[in-house]
Amino acid sequence: MSNRATARVAESKAAVALNGEDAESRADAPAPTPRPTPVPRPTPASSSFQVVRDNKRGRGAGGARGGRGLDGTRGASGARGAGGTRGKRKPKARTAGKKAKDSGYMSKRPGQRPGKGTAQTAGKTTAGKGANAGEQERPGLDNVEVGERPGMTFDRPGIMAIIVRLIAWSTALFRIASWLLLTRRRLHRRGYRIRRVIQSLGGPAIVLVRQFAMRLELMPLDVAAELARLTDFSVPMPLDKAFEEYKRYTGRDIEDDFEIFDPEPILSTTLDNVYQAVLRTGDKVAVRIMKPGAAHRIHSERVALDILTRTLALVMPSYKDRLRALRDELPYIESEILDFVKLARTHELLEKEIHRWRVGKKFHVVNIYVDYCSKNVIVSEFIEGFWLHEVLWAQDSGDEDALALLAESNIVPEKCAARVFEFGLWSMLENVFALAAPRASQFAVMPNNELVVIQIGTVTTFGRYQKRVYVRIYERILRRDFEGIAELLIESLFPLPLIDVYAFTKSVEKAIVLQLIGIENKDAPSHVRSGIGLWLAFLREAQKFGVVVPLELSRMIQSMCTFCEVAFRLDPKMKFRRQLRRYLTRALRRQARDVERAFLRPNKRGGSRFTSRPQEVSETIERGLRFVESSFEMVPIAYLASSKKVAFSLAQILGMFFFTAKVTAAWIAVVVSLRLVEGAEVNFFSELWQIVTSPAYLGFAAVMMLILARRIQFRLDDLDN
Repeated sequence: MSNRATARVAESKAAVALNGEDAESRADAPAPTPRPTPVPRPTPASSSFQVVRDNKRGRGAGGARGGRGLDGTRGASGARGAGGTRGKRKPKARTAGKKAKDSGYMSKRPGQRPGKGTAQTAGKTTAGKGANAGEQERPGLDNVEVGERPGMTFDRPGIMAIIVRLIAWSTALFRIASWLLLTRRRLHRRGYRIRRVIQSLGGPAIVLVRQFAMRLELMPLDVAAELARLTDFSVPMPLDKAFEEYKRYTGRDIEDDFEIFDPEPILSTTLDNVYQAVLRTGDKVAVRIMKPGAAHRIHSERVALDILTRTLALVMPSYKDRLRALRDELPYIESEILDFVKLARTHELLEKEIHRWRVGKKFHVVNIYVDYCSKNVIVSEFIEGFWLHEVLWAQDSGDEDALALLAESNIVPEKCAARVFEFGLWSMLENVFALAAPRASQFAVMPNNELVVIQIGTVTTFGRYQKRVYVRIYERILRRDFEGIAELLIESLFPLPLIDVYAFTKSVEKAIVLQLIGIENKDAPSHVRSGIGLWLAFLREAQKFGVVVPLELSRMIQSMCTFCEVAFRLDPKMKFRRQLRRYLTRALRRQARDVERAFLRPNKRGGSRFTSRPQEVSETIERGLRFVESSFEMVPIAYLASSKKVAFSLAQILGMFFFTAKVTAAWIAVVVSLRLVEGAEVNFFSELWQIVTSPAYLGFAAVMMLILARRIQFRLDDLDN
């Protein structure tokens, strides 16, 4: 069988759930061929510029090319990895082999300085300090505002473009509705049919739909899982046009910055092209250039979807709330996709957070060459390793050759699963932001199971109170406290509509009990053992009672469901509660270490040793007081379900008690400080008794009691609606 025919077989049977390939069993594949020789590394002192087509390209998840895949086929993109196929230029990561080590392109950890027998990485190199640096000032990202729309500037898309996209979407919806009406007995294939229809709409539709594919409150689980497999591949733009776009947005010619530039893109999507190149400093990088007009096409698609959802809300009033939630999220998705400046700065922020929490041995993020970036260009580090979706394919198919090739780099799918699960929880509960719509194509796996974030994509942020609620939910999952889980989940839905809160709570508790039992059942489906069923049951009950799920909670569920699905595909025998307990234990140690570092070495956090520690103590006390106040401001659901007036009265009493306690503590601190200044001997209990029995304090307490009684009386006199 020829390489072309073999590639077709591999393409139809490759299994990757989140990057668009069908998860099916595949036939036996030929043994892998020897690895190709990487591109010769140029000397930094050379001033000549070469456009070299890399027929024997280096290998890397940042986008290296050349060689054969784990299934023995040679792809048109030449990518070596678990799914190397021909015909669609699918980027595949490279293996870590002996030839790569000998030639100097075998990467170690990002940030490590290149040496003999290792590939050079970007590290924390400041681009522009090598040869030809300083000849012309680079714009970088300092002069570009976050949120500025990249690409062409426009006020509104063309009317004809919107009409064309509306017709395309209307036709697609008619096809889906017709198939569902005519073949009701084959609903198990509805996800597959919907994915095929959306795939036929083209790149802009795929880019937008894929961002909210795992929104389980908007669509069933089978449809969401299929939409998560959408692939976005497009015809690459001409090389001359790519050079023009680079010069247009950076102000420099391509030969001023790069020694070698590969003319054939390693990845071509609707939004951009990704090329591999070598800088004048000798660093091998991946260059991402946005296509001209891509922003305009994405914006036209978003406006067409906005009009379509408004029309469907009028036709189908029962879906009004879900369509409104989808419509409100589209502008945010558009800005996240097109804002390269925010993307580059998010990469830098994630790198700092990984260093701060000391998890660099498990997770990494590719470094960004800020001096070479602009609002439409990103130059990032080139990483050697395997794509995560290739590791998924190898584990799903059970291909012995592929697993052996992974073992050569000391990559164990079970350990990768644990790190994927931990990264999902860490990014949501400890990091500044979390990945809103993660996909396996955004990650790579380096030797020794090191997880590397290649592209961050859309992100979401959670407040301190939200993170604390999510942590308490997971702690109650470990204790099998279904009542506590239901109470916290319903509390995160506030404000609730006019429903029977007691009935809603009991319904959620009943659904959660069944899912907690299924998590520990070895014979249960994978989506139940991974915890996805728990979130799905909660969303189903919320939909039954007509409760709208907030966007923050929905994105948290989407992110965790995706990470759990990937983790349990890598390790089908993983135990959810064991991994969750292990993460919470490590997270507690990291937080304790962070507090210890803040108090023992305050001079590293700003200020002197004598001024920083009191400031840290004061901030900690203020946070504790705010936590106590917020704990009583958020009245538990049980009180709301029983009596609103009783809940209000208890909240007022407790709030007044803590306010009086704070005033008393401040009073005692002032009196004790004055006594110490005078040099007198201080007895804490005697001083406390003198203050409490003083006429001034008794008068203050009487006034507080009158205010409290008046508030409660006003509330008791109100008539309930």
